[in-house]
Amino acid sequence: MKPIPTYRGKFFSGSAAELFAGPADFYSRVAWSFDGLARFRVYLRTIYAVAAPEFLHQILVTKQKNYPKSALYRNVEQTIGKGLVSLQGEDWINDRRIIQPGFHKKCIVSMVGTINEACDRIFAEWEAAPVDYRPVVPALREIGLQVISEPLLGTTLASARSARLSETLMAASVCLMRKNWSFLQLPAHWPTPLNRRLNALHKEMIAFLAQQVERRLAEGVGTRGDMLDLLLSAHGEGKLPKERVLGEMLTLFSAGYDTTSSGLSWAVYYLAAHPEYQARLREEVRQVVGDRPPTWEDLEHLPFTEAVFNEAIRLNPPIHTITRTCLEEDQLGDYLLPAGALLVLSLHGSNRSPRHWDRPNLFNPDRFASGAPTVANELAWVPFSSGARRCIGAQFATVEAKLVIARLAQAYRLELKPDSKVRTSASSSQHPEQLFVRFARW
Repeated sequence: MKPIPTYRGKFFSGSAAELFAGPADFYSRVAWSFDGLARFRVYLRTIYAVAAPEFLHQILVTKQKNYPKSALYRNVEQTIGKGLVSLQGEDWINDRRIIQPGFHKKCIVSMVGTINEACDRIFAEWEAAPVDYRPVVPALREIGLQVISEPLLGTTLASARSARLSETLMAASVCLMRKNWSFLQLPAHWPTPLNRRLNALHKEMIAFLAQQVERRLAEGVGTRGDMLDLLLSAHGEGKLPKERVLGEMLTLFSAGYDTTSSGLSWAVYYLAAHPEYQARLREEVRQVVGDRPPTWEDLEHLPFTEAVFNEAIRLNPPIHTITRTCLEEDQLGDYLLPAGALLVLSLHGSNRSPRHWDRPNLFNPDRFASGAPTVANELAWVPFSSGARRCIGAQFATVEAKLVIARLAQAYRLELKPDSKVRTSASSSQHPEQLFVRFARW
């Protein structure tokens, strides 16, 4: 049995500075500096970075009971409340059963019109206020929030409200990453600057959702058939405490818009940087859809459109890492993992595995020409995690992304701003920063 290799950092802070500068790249780099597994230190804590796809599969699928969510998910609960992301055991099973009907195929099919309408609204706003190069991420976050508000709340958010909610969610994501790896893990009620900021952001988001709950209770539960109805019906039947109604709503809001807007932003970046793929995309959409809004039936005939999104989230999965704790000593390949080890599973690193992908850092949608990775690469493509806790909204996110990418290809030629220095956000989610693109009408 071989000892797990160590990635060396500074004497006092360990690798804290490198981590905060770019967490997604850092975890991947640490793990692949060795054999897809390495340990490093952040201040007083030793952490194990895991990127080898076969190790992730063991942790998330074949031995998942030995690897529950880590204590760091208490910080997630401080940020967005108790929901599917942080819950475990019977509480997670209960909430998953309640929420699952909202992600059935018929619900996703019904969202096609909503997605097209959101694109029409945002495109009209762009036309009314043209700019030379537009900041991409805020624009696509707006589409994401407009889309997700319909199945969750049964309504469309006003632009000012959705913009503010987007800012709040992103600020919370940055604070969460800081809290996870701060020098001391202090309780949420301690009045540190970071705790005060996180608690204020949480309070603002919960207040907004509480208003939506009170409005729905006043008009009658069961009138819309949306996610809020599902959760409030479960609450009325005694299956879900009110605290978790709000926690699940905030969890779904955060994950629902963040996943898709991140993947879409990276897709726009890669298309703008690769005109040859952009031309192929436009030709596919032109052949299948023409100038009309795409329909559900069109989606299966847009394989290259889906390949563009799949490759974008291979390179930049929206949630770049998840954490687990090793309950009992376990063997990962030739390495012995100690009981109690805190693991950071790098989805970003697995998706770029040099053992599974040819030129893994290169954007190449043709890897997904058949619509899915090959059997040889299947373990190394986990943009939505894997196993029982794979993202419940993965299909919804993919459908939304395909439709929005198709609409963008119909309407605009994407031109990257010259001398762009795009970088990855230093937060718990992964967005491109400093991304400016000209959306030029064909």
